[in-house]
Amino acid sequence: MKLLLLLGLVVLAQCAVHRIPLKKGTSLRKQLKDHGLLEEYLKKHPYNPASKYNPVLSASVSSEPMENYMDTSYYGTISIGTPPQDFTVIFDTGSSNLWVPSVYCTSSPCSNHKKFNPSKSSTYVGTNETVYIAYGTGSMSGILGYDTVAVSSIDVKNQIFGLSETEPGSFFYYCPFDGILGLAFPSIASSGATPVFDNMMDQDLVAMDLFSVYLSKNGESGSFVLFGGIDPYYTSNGISWVPLSAETYWQITMDKVTLGEKSVGCYFTCQAIVDTGTSLLAVPQGAYNRIIRDLGVNSDGEISCDDVKRLPDVTFHIHGYAFTLSASAYVLEEDGSCSLGFQSLGTPTELGEQWILGDVFIREYYVIFDRVTLQQKKTLRRVLRDSGVLGELLLQRDPSPAVKHRRTTTMELLENYMDLSYVGTISIGTPPQRFSVIFDTGSANLWVPSVYCSSPACATHRRFDPACSSTYHGTTTSVATWYGTGSMVGVLGYDTVTVGSMQVRNQMVGLSQWEPGSFLVHVPFDGFLGLAFPTIASSGATPLFDNMMSQGLVAQDLFSIYLTPDERNGSFVLFGGIDSSSFTGNLSWIPLTARTYWQIKVDRVTMHGLPIACVHGCQAILDSGTSMLAGPGLSIRRLHHEMGATRSPSGLHTVGCSSLLPDVVFVIAGTQFPLPPQAYIVQVCVILCVLVHIPGLSLSILL
Repeated sequence: MKLLLLLGLVVLAQCAVHRIPLKKGTSLRKQLKDHGLLEEYLKKHPYNPASKYNPVLSASVSSEPMENYMDTSYYGTISIGTPPQDFTVIFDTGSSNLWVPSVYCTSSPCSNHKKFNPSKSSTYVGTNETVYIAYGTGSMSGILGYDTVAVSSIDVKNQIFGLSETEPGSFFYYCPFDGILGLAFPSIASSGATPVFDNMMDQDLVAMDLFSVYLSKNGESGSFVLFGGIDPYYTSNGISWVPLSAETYWQITMDKVTLGEKSVGCYFTCQAIVDTGTSLLAVPQGAYNRIIRDLGVNSDGEISCDDVKRLPDVTFHIHGYAFTLSASAYVLEEDGSCSLGFQSLGTPTELGEQWILGDVFIREYYVIFDRVTLQQKKTLRRVLRDSGVLGELLLQRDPSPAVKHRRTTTMELLENYMDLSYVGTISIGTPPQRFSVIFDTGSANLWVPSVYCSSPACATHRRFDPACSSTYHGTTTSVATWYGTGSMVGVLGYDTVTVGSMQVRNQMVGLSQWEPGSFLVHVPFDGFLGLAFPTIASSGATPLFDNMMSQGLVAQDLFSIYLTPDERNGSFVLFGGIDSSSFTGNLSWIPLTARTYWQIKVDRVTMHGLPIACVHGCQAILDSGTSMLAGPGLSIRRLHHEMGATRSPSGLHTVGCSSLLPDVVFVIAGTQFPLPPQAYIVQVCVILCVLVHIPGLSLSILL
């Protein structure tokens, strides 16, 4: 799971992408100042934004200091109930609960806000649960209930939310919003509540499992939250992928922060939270002191507006990227006065040194909050083992990956994907229908399950419905793909396929009508997206990447793949470019020996500096659709022997987890590519090169 900055990902489809306009209004700080109450408020309630990220969570208690929203000025409208009752809320990526005032509230602050009336909603379902949210000015208490929540054109059914009965202090009277809609992760939601966006995903209300936020710099209009997609108008500058460091807040690891050329904080990396519910840039006290000292600003952050032009840029270095804010971005002007858009976090949080990248940062960068892009899932082998059917499958058929690469057929053995753990999301049709697929460099066709499929395997996967796509064009051509456990049969059609920010038009897609065996029920993906050459595509189909190139959708005619080890996030396929932050050193260019698969010549394979396989050179295929290292039986047996591996009844080779094993080095075009033991052994101590002899071939399959 990742946070994406400056990313274009999906087409704006009316039925699956939903835009919520945000209004830039007057902040609570300005309201209190205009009413002469700000000084009194700040004396009684010193502002520490860090307290938001050290919440007290229990079954019915949540602590969210109200001061966090002092400077927030972007609000949107939602509706709750049937018929709908409207509320102005903060769309807050720094919390996970939804709450609004209710008619049960008799405190003074409620009199100045819209109040939800359960008796006027035919879809409301009450509970006996109470909720308590502690603020700096007092506490909000209320009850929990379920109802339909309308966000733009999305109707989220059975959404749990809080209905306030008391609201804190006279200051709350001036809040320019009614409630809060949290967009962080379920892990920090109080009362075991499912956040609104999680319900959107679970109920298949969004085209993609992401939302994006744009905050306009000036004026009141133009800001929005977009659920299920991204507006390509704001993504012309490219992609910066940033992996999350926790699935609580939208939290990332930051490398350092510089003021001009000078480091001012986060010297040894630190954590940062991207939070639409915090207006300013909240920084540790030490960094704040250095920033105001180096800028020549007083301790209150006030500065002459005439001095803004002389101030240096502030740059946040994140995942190898530089995100720069000019002085005009981090200095705020209001009523002719200027002040820094920084504030001190005060005391450290339990998360250590922490920065909050609030609206000052978000206004400069279109931010995409992605919950699912190319996430790492359980392997099929793991799923089958957990389901108790792995032994049965292994006894049914010898899982030879070689069959996939025999060019006389279009076979794609299911077992080839036995250990795959990397899948990504694409969409097909208009409006888009989502599917999890394997991005497979060892095949050239695209296929997904369809509504025409009646086999048990299709029942557990998403199925494409041509009748729901206005851009689908059917054919009378049938397709059959053979597996070791049976055959997949279906029909061919053409439609728009969305991958990342690209819409590939008139892409041939296979729609399954029958899928083989009970084992496909357990696979953690819906279909396959082939990335090999047209020469091996069945039915004369043009592979998807070839259409990307011919339609001018990629900057360069290449794609790159990065796979993280273990269960870490951060894996990706990048179409049309190379992410320089994902590698060190120089690129090694290897010529292809065939334009069928991604096939190359290997000079030799060595252990301890001595050749152990491919002694006179051999051919190899780089295949993202094969998890293990596959090679000729004699060579693999020699490797197993040198490692002291023993064969298990299921055909896997194992070693003791404490064994000292050598690097396996692939010498390709004169360059050494070493694999250390941790790369070719899985956690259960199974050697990954569990491979079968391919008669008559000297071929290896690499991943």
